[in-house]
Amino acid sequence: MLCAALLATPLVNAAQSNVQVLSQNPAALASAVSIANSDANKQSAPSQASNRLSAPDEEHDSVSNTNTTRPSESTESGLAQLSFNTTVMQVLTVLGLILALAFYLIMLRYRQLMLQLKKRNQLILEQQKDLRLAYEELEKLSRTDELTALPNRRHFNRVLAHEHRRRQRNKGPLSLLLIDIDHFKSINDNYGHPAGDQYLRVVAQTLKTTVNRASDFVARWGGEEFACLLPDTPAAGAYHIARKIQDAVSNAKRPSSLIGAPQLTLSIGIATLSGESSIGVQQLLSEADTQLYAAKNAGRNHIMSREIN
Repeated sequence: MLCAALLATPLVNAAQSNVQVLSQNPAALASAVSIANSDANKQSAPSQASNRLSAPDEEHDSVSNTNTTRPSESTESGLAQLSFNTTVMQVLTVLGLILALAFYLIMLRYRQLMLQLKKRNQLILEQQKDLRLAYEELEKLSRTDELTALPNRRHFNRVLAHEHRRRQRNKGPLSLLLIDIDHFKSINDNYGHPAGDQYLRVVAQTLKTTVNRASDFVARWGGEEFACLLPDTPAAGAYHIARKIQDAVSNAKRPSSLIGAPQLTLSIGIATLSGESSIGVQQLLSEADTQLYAAKNAGRNHIMSREIN
């Protein structure tokens, strides 16, 4: 460093002397400044050119940097979209599972309800069947005489009305028999009501076996009286049936408790509609009843008949 200082000393002294000369001579100072500025311009021109040449490189580097950052942003966007799609699929999967579970529970409940409904329907059907059987039994009881098991008077009246209407259409004969057990009151008085009930059962069973056509109808009229309806039977045929009934009852086997009791006999009144006769049901019944009392007044065990044309 000492050597450098020794070498620079003459240069410094020379510069100081030059400065003193220039300061004493203004024209020389201006000329020196002008020369210095031109030298500075010459030195700065290459530098500016170099700067202008380096600018495109910087722009290229900037563009390059921009291009290098764009793929990174696109990748991040794709990853975000993939993550969103995955989330949506997971949500949809969960919703699908929930819906499947709900559908399964609904179907399970529906099946349970259907089984309950089937059981209730079966129970209702059984109840309806029981009700129908009970109704039929009640209807049968309402139409049947409890003691003799024959149809009762109410049922007989229905059948009589039906056959009378049919007779009005086809104009065929219709015969009605009213039957009374002779001396029945004395049987009850002398042998008791149980014996009288046995008499009634014997007569009822005899009528069932004697009047046996499908269209014929036998019923207990009331007390010791019975009724027989004979569709499509003329007066002569009705009289024949009445005689057959009397013979069957007389020959009927009586219970041992009635041994020694009077022989069973019947009084029968017959009314027959034939031809163009248009009398009603009540008139037919009234005429049969009139003939019955005529048979009883004739000495009992008789048959009285009248044909109404």
